[in-house]
Amino acid sequence: MLSSLLIIAISVLLFHYWFRYTCLLILATKTPKDYTPQVAADNQLEFLETQKQLGRLELDPLSALERSLARDYQRLSDLLGDAANVSGGNHDTLEGAILKTDFHLMRAWYRVSRPASEAQARRALREMSSIIAHMANNLGERLASSAGA
Repeated sequence: MLSSLLIIAISVLLFHYWFRYTCLLILATKTPKDYTPQVAADNQLEFLETQKQLGRLELDPLSALERSLARDYQRLSDLLGDAANVSGGNHDTLEGAILKTDFHLMRAWYRVSRPASEAQARRALREMSSIIAHMANNLGERLASSAGA
């Protein structure tokens, strides 16, 4: 019994490590052309401004930034779905599914950590913003490749 619990605990820890490492690798990937600013401007997304605000020491309540990121995430999810429908492809790759899961986990972590640690809450918001930036760049790449095809 004890050995089974130990194996389960170690497996969960290793999965957590793999998941975090994978998310950070995906977010660290740079593409030849960055479509993020263009997609953000074209779709009136606020995550770039949120990234700037998170860098400041004094800022508006973090909850307003979290709501803004949630709106941008939903908008980009819808746009990626629409782009996949137009091109006839599947917009939910393994990479996309991992990042969507990470976004929701970071949002939950933000809500849990916010009362206890503003630094942890900011870190969660930064990662959420990075996920949205990655999604925006992905959308820009898809639109550019479909326009060129």
